[in-house]
Amino acid sequence: MKRRLGLLLALAAVVAAGALLFRSARKASESPDFPDGMHWLCSSCNHGFTTSRDDFAESLKVNPGQQVECPKCKRHETAVAKRCPLPKCGRYYVERNLVIDGKVSCPLCKQPLP
Repeated sequence: MKRRLGLLLALAAVVAAGALLFRSARKASESPDFPDGMHWLCSSCNHGFTTSRDDFAESLKVNPGQQVECPKCKRHETAVAKRCPLPKCGRYYVERNLVIDGKVSCPLCKQPLP
């Protein structure tokens, strides 16, 4: 009985250590510069999408010297974009933010940004 309890405790410790390791590795792949990933806009099909830093690094390895591949049209005609944080909009754009009545606003929905 004591041996079985010891094995269960050891197994629980291994599972907990694995969970902590997975969590710390996941946090390391996030960046304060790109907390929601990296946003892109395809100039060919106008599709906006987001990649993780890891996916971006893999894309550079697979296609050195090329832009990120658009998941919709598979072309490499993409540009770094911003994504409107407003739930009603959420669209991707490469333009600069607008200033309307002294408030920084999304250039697409024209609403003030938080």
